[in-house]
Amino acid sequence: MAATLTVMRLGAETAVRRFFLQTQKSPAVLTADKHIGPEDAENIRALLVDYARCFAGYEVDGPSFALTCQVLWELLVPDPLKALLKELDETLTIMTDDPTLPWEVLHDGQDHLALRRAVARQMPVQRQMAPLLRVPLGEGDAAALVIADPRCDLPSARQQGDAIAELLTRHGTLCEILPGSDATFQMVTESLLRPRSVIHYCGHAHYDDDRGTSVLCLHDRELPADALAGLFKGHPLVFLNACYSDSQGTSPSERTPGGAYRRVQSLAQAFLIGNGGGAADAVVASMWEIPEGGERAAPSLAVSFYQALLEHQPVGEALRRCRCEAREQGQGPMVWAPYVVYADPSFVPFGVPEPATREAAVPPPPEPPRRDVARPRSLQDVLQGAAPLDDSARRVFHEALRHMEGLEQRLLTSIHLLVG
Repeated sequence: MAATLTVMRLGAETAVRRFFLQTQKSPAVLTADKHIGPEDAENIRALLVDYARCFAGYEVDGPSFALTCQVLWELLVPDPLKALLKELDETLTIMTDDPTLPWEVLHDGQDHLALRRAVARQMPVQRQMAPLLRVPLGEGDAAALVIADPRCDLPSARQQGDAIAELLTRHGTLCEILPGSDATFQMVTESLLRPRSVIHYCGHAHYDDDRGTSVLCLHDRELPADALAGLFKGHPLVFLNACYSDSQGTSPSERTPGGAYRRVQSLAQAFLIGNGGGAADAVVASMWEIPEGGERAAPSLAVSFYQALLEHQPVGEALRRCRCEAREQGQGPMVWAPYVVYADPSFVPFGVPEPATREAAVPPPPEPPRRDVARPRSLQDVLQGAAPLDDSARRVFHEALRHMEGLEQRLLTSIHLLVG
């Protein structure tokens, strides 16, 4: 059982957020409120701008980033919950109606939350919608789809797609790859209509202010999130390795209020809410822009993530390990901090195969001998094969026969009336 942290606004316009924390050690739900006044809100907006600027450095800005996240921790988290979150050694699920804030990388004075433990998010509607949308899948539905560098301007994205397709194929997963000019609107939408076990996109995405939604950049057109939500089939693991793939605005200070779920705005939401043909089991996406320098390192993080999953790691722990490895290799927060995963953190996409068991073949029991009994086809046959009857008995039998035929006719008429 994972710990669950729920963060909700008390009304659309209120400055109060209510926190609910439930852990294994403390099954009772702990509740605390945090009032964020106008001055605090302005400080948070400024910090989020600094947060985004930290991504400008490829191998630097780690200390600056940590300090920014520590101030956000002080501003956002209620004091009664701070000690409990610091001591938490369980996986953590975060449910919030304010997904624009970087909850995973808040710094508690020791380290970022998502580096100390496995962390995943769930949308407030996700638990309600997913069971309703799940449909049984038939055989042959396990093919993966990799869309790589549709605009033909990111060589590292092409390399990433090839590496992931090769890795999945080597582990026995059928894989279709659409690289470069093959990733047209028609080809991608047709491929999405076939149920998938994995959908990996590496390329460009951005938030379209005019449309009020995020879009995937394909070779010849853009695919908006609200259209994408109705296209795909199955219950895939989705990795959207692109800028702003979980964004609800173009900059940290211009984000749409988190409570606005009336329309699909982010690409991650599109896959999570889904449609009558499916909804994603897990989605990995980026809240921020991945700068030019980050393209050199982001592919290795994605490949490492799939390697961990193929070793039967849960999604939450797989992403945590990849974050830690990237930081240990000297890569800056722009590489490991932008990503969030929406899922049950204990979800294992590539489960451990059940060992084959050989049971002793038990022969079926012998069938009992059959006795062929000749049955007359009608009461007329009974009368013909019976012993001779006198006239009185014969009249009784014929009267009974006519009575039975009348009952049969009335029964058939009643059935016809019932079935129309």
